Amino acid sequence: MAGVEDMNFSARHILQRKRETRRAASEAFDTLFNNRDYAAAERLWSPNYIQHSAHIALGREGLFNLIKSILRDGFTFANQR
Repeated sequence: MAGVEDMNFSARHILQRKRETRRAASEAFDTLFNNRDYAAAERLWSPNYIQHSAHIALGREGLFNLIKSILRDGFTFANQR
């Protein structure tokens, strides 16, 4: 049953990619929000980052500037998964 074997490989591959994506996203958020390491965050957040909120300035710099302003109030990020 080659079809079943292919499907199992495909499903495993998809699950692995999801884990990798989740890990990368957690690292990016932790680096930016908790470690406040903006130089490292620049390596993790694309310079072409698209900010979809109308309340936040465009791009990666808009996000970074928002985080800088709210972190003064002690804001941190905690992954709930």
